[in-house]
Amino acid sequence: MPLCIQKLVHIGNIIMEFGYGPDDGPTHWILACPNAGGRHQSPIDIETEMVKFDHHLHRHHLKIDFEKEHNPEVMNNGHSFEVEIREHSTLTGGILGHEEYHLRQFHFHWGLTDHTGSEHTVNGKHYAAELHFVTYDPKKYGTFKEALGKEDGLAVLAVFIKVGKHENKEFEKLCDLMHSVEKAHTSCHMKGVFHPSKLLPSDTTKYYTYPGSLTTPPLSECVRWIIMEEPIHVSEHQLKCLRHLKDAHGGPLEDNFRPTMPLGDRVVKASFK
Repeated sequence: MPLCIQKLVHIGNIIMEFGYGPDDGPTHWILACPNAGGRHQSPIDIETEMVKFDHHLHRHHLKIDFEKEHNPEVMNNGHSFEVEIREHSTLTGGILGHEEYHLRQFHFHWGLTDHTGSEHTVNGKHYAAELHFVTYDPKKYGTFKEALGKEDGLAVLAVFIKVGKHENKEFEKLCDLMHSVEKAHTSCHMKGVFHPSKLLPSDTTKYYTYPGSLTTPPLSECVRWIIMEEPIHVSEHQLKCLRHLKDAHGGPLEDNFRPTMPLGDRVVKASFK
């Protein structure tokens, strides 16, 4: 399996090197990132028999209001493919109550094969990839950097990705740009309009939620995870577009997912039975 190494991740004003290979992968992160040894780390395996149904979440639906983006910037940051958000896209309701979280960016995690790639698993099963919409509450914490230090600073909406027979039309817009950012630490702007909402499943009322952490350094335990039960589909060709991206050393950028961490004393809740 090709070695996958990434470096120089920027989160707020924090810069640290990390990778996914045998010499600098997740088992080594604790050497430079003490948060890795925390009790509320992510991702986790969602054991459905242990999930607690929450009547409040069932009655009060999550409200996802993602606006269309004009000429968004896309980038290969050396450890993922990321899209920056400038429009007023928000996430509220459900587990977030009346707090309004603003979408800052979304990015992907994927594997070398269709059977691995997602960070979270369900009953031990991986999906081919996982999409993360990263949001924060600017009214409560002011800046993204400040939110990183708070227990409920971020809310990340995760969507599982499966291989389907047909191409995802909105995802194809991203594929068209991936050749322009094949090298690490490169970026470009999409010409036209992109609809983040079209990367959501048809049913957004069913989700799992639990308190956790970022899945990359600095691994801050500041995330309310919201994981959609229903996956979206992209074609095999579209997954290969992600796998053709390069890491900071010019090697293939793949298997960029952290292994699942112990659940510990946390409880996973669900908006559905």
